[in-house]
Amino acid sequence: PINGTVANLEAMQWNPSQDYKNLCTIIYDEIMNVTFPVIESEFAFLRKGMPVNIIPFINDSTLITGTITQINPQVDETGMISVKAGFRNNGRLIDGMNVRVVIRKPVPDRLVVPKEALVIRQGKDVIFVRQDSLAIWKYVTVEFENSKSISVKEGLEPGDLVIISGNVNLAHETTVREE
Repeated sequence: PINGTVANLEAMQWNPSQDYKNLCTIIYDEIMNVTFPVIESEFAFLRKGMPVNIIPFINDSTLITGTITQINPQVDETGMISVKAGFRNNGRLIDGMNVRVVIRKPVPDRLVVPKEALVIRQGKDVIFVRQDSLAIWKYVTVEFENSKSISVKEGLEPGDLVIISGNVNLAHETTVREE
């Protein structure tokens, strides 16, 4: 016996079998795989067995945990590496669905702030912090970033009150208030 879900059923009862190229496809969907590209500069960070989060487009509040099962050791013409991860299906996914894959990279000894905190002033990366009731700009060195956050290598201290909204038009030592 074969375990799985029947898909692409072509044959019909009482029709001759030679009329069909394939009878059906059987999809084993308890354990699923996702293949996704990773930029070549992140190759050194990737490890087989590393955890990943899979988020289906149909329900972005669903988070499924999986692990990297394969890293193709070849860079394609666009500078990407093909990575495969496996995960247990929660019963709500079907073969071919679109998902977003998130790999969490530990960033030790760094402060991580929302990306919207970063502004460019005089061609340099700046983050505004609130000291007393003033917006003070601090030049920072950004080490890593993703779609939502940045890690700051230098320029911020633990406990700094980072301004993350209304900072685009702020000037140094402008009076601000907390909302």
